[in-house]
Amino acid sequence: MRCPPWKHAEMTWRIRPAREDDVPKIKVIEEVSFPRPWDEDLFRIIGAWRGSVPIEHNRLISMNVAESNEEVLGYVVWEEDMGSKAGHILNIAVRAENRRQGLGMALLNHAFDLLRKHEIKSCRLEVRPSNRAARCLYERAGMATLHVESGYYSGEDAIVYGIEL
Repeated sequence: MRCPPWKHAEMTWRIRPAREDDVPKIKVIEEVSFPRPWDEDLFRIIGAWRGSVPIEHNRLISMNVAESNEEVLGYVVWEEDMGSKAGHILNIAVRAENRRQGLGMALLNHAFDLLRKHEIKSCRLEVRPSNRAARCLYERAGMATLHVESGYYSGEDAIVYGIEL
């Protein structure tokens, strides 16, 4: 697949754990980014736990945001299973006006770094075949197609990408 080049913006940001007061900004990004956005309560729960929620023995869901000048520009949500040493990127999105500037890559690599720090050995994610921009991001990050899952997105297939960490 041929991917367009990134714009090179003169912008600095920092990545930090999500907080509950980030949720309204996250929700706006979510609604613009996905045809079936997540419920706001899911983000609120993760934010209330300061970015990491234990969901069962040896499993954790985490969310970090990228911000600049106290404005949320994007976020990444992932699950880690310490028992199987596997990670799963559940959601990643960047504000439309901040896309193709390296922010999605920074969020993805930040999640990978934290997974490695917790001794997670591999990570996967699902993406719509029609989401070319996301597929370019994942391939640039070194992820490879593992397989296609039929009907994953209410009638649309999903390409499952994976990477060894």
